[in-house]
Amino acid sequence: KAGSLTIFFTVSETLESYPIIKINNQLTTNNSQLTTYPPSYLATYEVTARDQQGSAVIEIQTIDLAGNTNPQQFNNIFKIDTVQSSISNVDVQPRYAKLGTIIQIDFSADENLLVNPKVTVGLPSEALAKEGERRAGFISKTSLSDQRIDYQYAYTVGTTEAEGSTPITIEQTDLAGNTTMNTYNILTIDRTQPAISNLSYSANPAKAGEITVGFKVSEPLKEMPR
Repeated sequence: KAGSLTIFFTVSETLESYPIIKINNQLTTNNSQLTTYPPSYLATYEVTARDQQGSAVIEIQTIDLAGNTNPQQFNNIFKIDTVQSSISNVDVQPRYAKLGTIIQIDFSADENLLVNPKVTVGLPSEALAKEGERRAGFISKTSLSDQRIDYQYAYTVGTTEAEGSTPITIEQTDLAGNTTMNTYNILTIDRTQPAISNLSYSANPAKAGEITVGFKVSEPLKEMPR
């Protein structure tokens, strides 16, 4: 990922001068010799977002005391990845949840990750402060391709979450160590029973036949009252 990268290597004999070291055709800095025999060296390279992503090419040119030059190239030793991973296909079922409901959380990552993502329920600061009790449990991981890895988590609604719109936070770290945290507002927690008020009748007392009953409820309902 972006930051300092240190390269160590050893040569077979004493050199006339310090090696010339390049990564993706860019010179390294802070080159120094670690030991005299066998001669070993280190060099530092600053990885930035401008670097070419993917497998890096290391070029090392050495000159021994007799003037023999030996340029060498090394491929596929390490990869540069300064791009953060992204999450897509985020879904929660059910989206309205009461006390004790088991919520299923599904999403996809666009690359392989270092470890399974952290999924927490609640405001980001609140979820991190109460990480243990707000952490969703890992269920499964399915690799459909190198660019799509599906994850499934589960979470049981308890008594500590605030009612109403409840964010879900997903934190993931890719193989290069790039960490990303995103919040999704797709869950509503409702532990309050709907209340009935303003009950009215078309006739009271009622004779044989049809009567009309009217009332108000305190919130939208999933289905018609019975």
